[in-house]
This record gives sequence, structure tokens and C-alpha cells, in this order.
Amino acid sequence: MLAADNITVELGGNRVLESVAATVNPGEVVAILGPNGAGKSTLLAVLSGAHRNFVGSVSLNDRPLREWSLTSLARQRAVMSQQTEL
Repeated sequence: MLAADNITVELGGNRVLESVAATVNPGEVVAILGPNGAGKSTLLAVLSGAHRNFVGSVSLNDRPLREWSLTSLARQRAVMSQQTEL
């Protein structure tokens, strides 16, 4: 299970996410919808562990995401970005 609670993110002095909460159970398919600039990509980055500068908590299988190494996370989840930066 992936659980997020009270996620808030500021980028460049602008609050792009505020008090977001979500729970995703194994086998569920979830869509994140919103207009450009709504924070969808930022939320996915937080939930995947790629963005670690946020307020709130995210846990995977009842273990805080901040405790996972990126290598361990890569073994548990897959993320395909819309854009790839080299």
C-alpha cells in the first residue's frame, strides 16, 4: 500500500501542492488529472520517492518512504516519466 498524508511542496517560493492525501492499495489503478501546472508531476515525484523535499508523510508498505534507499525503491516500483532528462 502507498499512503500519502498532508503533502505540501514549495518550488521557487510557490506552493505547488498543499495538504494532499491519498491511499493506493495493491492492484488499484489510479489516475491523477488536472490542468497544466496543477502539480500532477510534482505529486508523482513525491509519491515515487524522486522528490524528497516536501512536508508531510509518504509510506510504502507501512514504511516511511524517506527510509527507503533509491535502489530499494527501484525494486518495489516502476516510474515512467513523460520527459527524460540526461
